[in-house]
Amino acid sequence: MTEFITKLRVYIEDTDFGGVVYHANYLRWIERARTELLRASGFEQKVLMDQDLLFMIRGLDIRYRASAKLDDEVIIKTAISELRSASMVFSQKVFLAGSGNSVGALLCEANVQVASVSVASRKVIAVPKMITAALVPYQL
Repeated sequence: MTEFITKLRVYIEDTDFGGVVYHANYLRWIERARTELLRASGFEQKVLMDQDLLFMIRGLDIRYRASAKLDDEVIIKTAISELRSASMVFSQKVFLAGSGNSVGALLCEANVQVASVSVASRKVIAVPKMITAALVPYQL
C-alpha cells in the first residue's frame, strides 16, 4: 500500500486574522488531494464528468488535532480504506511538513465517503473497473 502525498503551503487567504488556518480550509485541501490522486492515476475530474461520472461526498468524519499557521508547509497523505462497487472511503491525514517527505505534527484527519454518481441522473452507479484497478495501490 502506498499513500498518495500532496504538499501545500499555507497562504494568507487560508488563515484567519491571527494567522491560523481556518477550519474549513482543511476540507478544501483534502478535496484537492483526492483530486490529485485521481489525476495521478490517470483520471481527470472534467473528463470523468464528460463521461457521465461524478464522485459526490456522501459522508465525512473529520478530527482537528493541531493548527497550521501562515507560511507552514503541510503534507496530506491520502489512502483508500474501503473500495466498494459504487463508493469509496478515503482516509486522509494532514501533517506539518518535516524535512524531505517526512512529517511533523498531525494537524487533521478525515474519513471521506464518496459515491459514484451519474452526472445526468444523479443516481448511484458502479465505479468503473478501470478506476478501481488503478486505485488498488492506494488501498489500505
